[in-house]
Parts: sequence; C-alpha cells; structure tokens
Amino acid sequence: IFEMILTAAFLLLFFSAEHLYHTAGVHSLLEAYGISLAGFYLFLGQVYVLLSVLMKMIVFQKHISARGIRPAAVVVASFAVVILIGTVLLASPHAVSPGRLVAGEHPTLVDSLFTATSAVCVTGLIVKDTGDYFSSFGQVVILCLIQIGGLGLMTFVTFSSLLIGKGMALREQAVMQDVLSYDVMAKLPRLIVYILLVTLASEVLGTLLLYPVWQGDISTGRRVYLSVFHAISAFCNAGFCLFSDSFEAYRGSFLLNGVVTGLIIFGGLGFIVQRNLGAKLWYALKSRWTPRPIVLKSPEAADAPVFLSLQTRIVLVTTALLLAAGAALFALLEWSGVLAGMSFKEKVLATWFQTVTPRTAGFNTVDFSLLRTPTYLVTVVLMFIGACPGGTGGGIKTSTFAILIVTVYSALRNRAGVEAMRRTVSYRTVRQAVMVVLLGVTLVVAGLFVLSVSENGVPFERLLFEEVSAFGTVGLSPGDPVSGLSLSASLSWAGKLVIIATMFAGRIGPLTLVIAIAQRRYAVDYEYPSEQIVIG
Repeated sequence: IFEMILTAAFLLLFFSAEHLYHTAGVHSLLEAYGISLAGFYLFLGQVYVLLSVLMKMIVFQKHISARGIRPAAVVVASFAVVILIGTVLLASPHAVSPGRLVAGEHPTLVDSLFTATSAVCVTGLIVKDTGDYFSSFGQVVILCLIQIGGLGLMTFVTFSSLLIGKGMALREQAVMQDVLSYDVMAKLPRLIVYILLVTLASEVLGTLLLYPVWQGDISTGRRVYLSVFHAISAFCNAGFCLFSDSFEAYRGSFLLNGVVTGLIIFGGLGFIVQRNLGAKLWYALKSRWTPRPIVLKSPEAADAPVFLSLQTRIVLVTTALLLAAGAALFALLEWSGVLAGMSFKEKVLATWFQTVTPRTAGFNTVDFSLLRTPTYLVTVVLMFIGACPGGTGGGIKTSTFAILIVTVYSALRNRAGVEAMRRTVSYRTVRQAVMVVLLGVTLVVAGLFVLSVSENGVPFERLLFEEVSAFGTVGLSPGDPVSGLSLSASLSWAGKLVIIATMFAGRIGPLTLVIAIAQRRYAVDYEYPSEQIVIG
C-alpha cells in the first residue's frame, strides 16, 4: 500500500511539475538557487528513488535483525554506511561551488571522508569552508548527514518502519532498547515517535526564531535556508556554520545567543530526560488546571504522579554546575584577554556562548586562536565530559562524570555502596562509567601520540585541543592562522585520518562498548580467592 501511494504521489507531482514550477513563490525560490525546470524534474525523480531505497532498507534491516546480529555491530555498521554514502556524494563535483571548481579546487577523497565523518558524527571540524567551498547541493548533503548522524540511522529506519505499518520485531526492539538506553520495551515505539516529533518541533521553532537574526540585504529564501541549516546544526550539536567566522559577527545578538545555546542545551540533554521533563510539566499543568473530584470512584480514576528520575536529576544538576563553573572560569581567564575591547553586553554573551558550545557544539563567537593556555585546558575538560546520554552530543557524558564524582565522595565517606541523591547506584553502572572514561582517555592519548609524531612543529596544547574536540564530537578548534579554518585543515593526510578515526570512535566507541558488554552477561558459579592490593 505504501509503495502504491508513493508511486501515485510521484506520478501526480511529475505531471503537474511544470505548473508547480511556474507558480510565483516556488519559481522565485528555485530560481534563486539556479534550479531549472529540468533540474526540478530530476529532483522529484531523486526523491522518489530515495524513498524507494528507504523501503528496501527497512526490509533489509528486518532481515538483519532476524539474523541476531549484536546491537553493537548494528550501530557501527549504520554509522559507517551513512559516512560512506556521504563521502561519495561530497566527492562529486556537484558538491563543490562552481567558483572553486574553476579555480581547480577539486574535492579529494580524504577531505570528503573527513567532512562526511564530521557531519555524521555531529562534530563540526572542517577542512573546507562549509559556506564558501560547498555548493547548495553539498551543503544540503551535509545537513542531511547531520540530521541522520544526530539521531542515528536506526532511529530513522525504525520510525519509517512504524510509519508504514511494518511494526517492530522483538529483536529490533532489543537493538533499539540498547541504542536508546531505554528499559521499558513496551513503550519503545512510542518513544521513537516522540523523539522524531520533539526533534522536528525544536528545529521548526529554532528556524522561526532565527529568521529575523540575519544581517544585511538577504532574500527571504536565503533567510529561511540559513535559519533551517543552523537550527538543525545547533539542535544536533553539530557546530557546522555557513559563515567563515562562525557567529563572531553576531556575538552581541541576544536572540541568536539565546536560540542557539537553547537548542544546544536541549538537544544535548538526552531524549529520556526530555520526555521525563515533559511528562512532569504536563502533570503539573494538568494538576493545576483540572479540578479535583471530591470522591473518586476507583483508585484508577486518579492520575499517577510523575517524578523526576535519578537520571534526570543527575543530568540537570551536573549540567547546571558545569555551565556555571565554565562561565566563571572563562570570564576570569579571558575578561582582559580575548574579551578585551568588547562591550559589557558582548562580554557576558560571549562568555555564556563559549561555555555552552564545549557541550559538543562547535560554534564560536570569539577567535579561538587567541585564547590563553589555561582557557584551552578548561575547554578541554568541558569537551571531554560532553553532553548527556541519549542525546545528540558526544563526550563521556555528564552522567558518567557525575557517577565518578559520587563514587569518590562515597569512598571518602567510607560508605560500602555508591549513593547519589538518596539512591543507591548499582555496581554495574559504576563499572560501566569507569570503562567509558578509561576508553575515552585511551583513545585521546593514542590519537595524540600519533598526531605528535605526524604533525611535528604544531604546539602540543593545540594538538590536544583538536584531538579532544574530535573525541567529544565538539568541533571547536584553535584554528589555523593561515587558512582561518580548523587546525585539521592544515594537518597532513595522516593527521586527518587520525582525526577521522577519533571522531568515529568518539561518536560510537563508548556507546558501543557499553552495549557490547551489556549483551554479554556470563553467570559463573565460582569465585577466586581474594588478596589485598596496596592502592595509592
């Protein structure tokens, strides 16, 4: 039925395309981007082919799930496939602006792979200026990769499967349960629909709020395009920007700073936390405005109260503390540094903006090549911690960092277990937190070692900053003074491959490790003799 509806809709659009193309609003918008009538026909055909391929992917995904492949392998394969498709598309001459092609700047395979990996892993590190080097086609490809990478290919495929009535098999539910870190399998389809709807609503709201921000004589179509691109990039914590100097020209705009940082924080909270907060808010509003009956006919007649989970409370408290500490340290270190010469309003807004963006979104309103070394160190710590689990950001995650802190605190209090907010944290959770942190440190150190060998002459603190930015999928960079792009643009091909591997590992490494270990639970009926080891 879905294929019949899709084919009928395509034929209807195909035969009415010429009339639609010459409609006043549509014609001016398409003409602004140099799309002819033939190009419009081609676009409709490409959309039809993509939707048809999506149908085949859903069927193929069900065959994969039926074979019992481990969720960790499914996660890795889904990201790798999207990156390869993006690399092929970005390596096409159509993805490069005509002016760059005339100048002989043809896309290289390494640069295309780097950009595709950075987009899918929602990092934001670039080797080519996104707004200047890539054509409209290339920018749209990057935007699609950001959207797919931010939410995960499995989420999109599963949602499409639900949308066309295919449903979810038991193995598919098990895979998505691990991918989304969600325990209630019966409510999983509803959660996936919720994720897509919240994402769409957030990005539409961000687009509407960003529309009046852009300066200069800009057409309506261009304003809409800039708003859509940056709203998606901000919500997905990607950090890709169409301006060469990111948002430095808008550092004094309350609206841009508020909208972009709001999207970054909300997108980085995690969908489980977002849903818990939404349910709590809805229950509070309903309890406030709905009159309570004097006598209840049955206990089921009363709505069960909604409480904030331990996950939500830890995420919110840790996020607030990191933002407050980061803002205080950035202002203290850079008030007379990179912030010197700005008005008080710009200093406050820039401090707030650059405290939020290390939460795995690489926008900037100040020149990062001018920061002091202590500021680099503070930013590195914030980037390594990253966003929250289940969201669009990277890093070891705020909850992991919080678990380590409460573990140390419980040990200092000589408590047998680990306690947080009057709840006991399981040993399995503590063990996973330690594993994620150790894996993250190992990846960063290994990548930094290779970079220090291949990029001789680059200051160590800049290599460290770039490596942690890649691992945390942040996208902030100390910058290359010559090209004005990220430091990655001036790296050798070997250095670029290291950053590519780090971005990929940083996006799926800790998550995949936890999923893989969670799937392997071997019960043993014996225990070795214990022996004391001196610590410290």
